[in-house]
Amino acid sequence: MPEVNDVRGGNFNARAVYAFAATLVFSLFLICLGLVLLFNWFARGRPGSRVQDWDRVKLTMPLEIDSGEPLAQLRLHEDAVLGGLGWVDRSAGIVHLPIEQAMDVFVSQTQERSHER
Repeated sequence: MPEVNDVRGGNFNARAVYAFAATLVFSLFLICLGLVLLFNWFARGRPGSRVQDWDRVKLTMPLEIDSGEPLAQLRLHEDAVLGGLGWVDRSAGIVHLPIEQAMDVFVSQTQERSHER
């Protein structure tokens, strides 16, 4: 039977307290070791994902804030694409529509389905 000392009127099992403390310290050590290993695994990462590799990324259209000309051209191109009609996948019958027109189509299709019920 483990040694039992009377501390403040209750039972005190010193071995159990020491075993708990040792288990707690060992668990904290394992958690810290796991975090260090996980950090190193993520730090290695995939090729091309490191911060120093970002200088290799080239923009297809450079954005120059000073003159504003390339940014204005980009905005015109985006407006033309977002505001126009076009095919995404002709064989599958998928088109892209301006958002206002897409909302109208959705509402009309939803109303047709609700009237069919």
